[in-house]
Amino acid sequence: MAKVQVTIKSVRLYENNIELTFSERIDGYAENKETGIYEPAQVDHFSVNRSAFTAQICELGGNDSDLVADYRATRETAFDQAALGKIFTRGTVFIVERTHHTAGEELTDEKGEVLKNDDGNPIVYKRDCFTTTIVGLKLTDNGRKRLENALVL
Repeated sequence: MAKVQVTIKSVRLYENNIELTFSERIDGYAENKETGIYEPAQVDHFSVNRSAFTAQICELGGNDSDLVADYRATRETAFDQAALGKIFTRGTVFIVERTHHTAGEELTDEKGEVLKNDDGNPIVYKRDCFTTTIVGLKLTDNGRKRLENALVL
C-alpha cells in the first residue's frame, strides 16, 4: 500500500462514477489500444464510485471534510457535476492510499473477510489493478469559500 498526494486538475461525473484527473502521474494501469490488455503505466486519473467517494470524503473528519459533509446534508440528491465543480476546484489536494491487487486475488471487505458472489464463491479481481481510498483532503480557498457561502443560504 502506498500513500500518494495528488492535485486535482478536473472532476467529471459519468453516471455513477467520478473521474479525478490530477497534475501528477502515479502508478496505475492503462489499456494497450492494440491488444486491449491493461498494462502497468503512469496515469494521471482514476475513477471511483460516486457513493464511495462521497462517503470517504464525508467520513475523513477535519475542517474541509466536515464542510463537504455539511453541504452534502443540505442536498436532497447525490452530488451532480455542478456540485462537484463547486467543491473540488482545480488545486484541491487529495491524499490517497493505493493498494495493488493481482488477477485472481480474492476481494475482501474492510474487516478482511472474503466477499462472495450469489453462488457462495469468492469474488476475485479479473486483472491486475490498484484500488484507491481517499484518506486526506485539502480544499482550495476558493472551494472552501464556495461551500461556506452555499451553507449560509
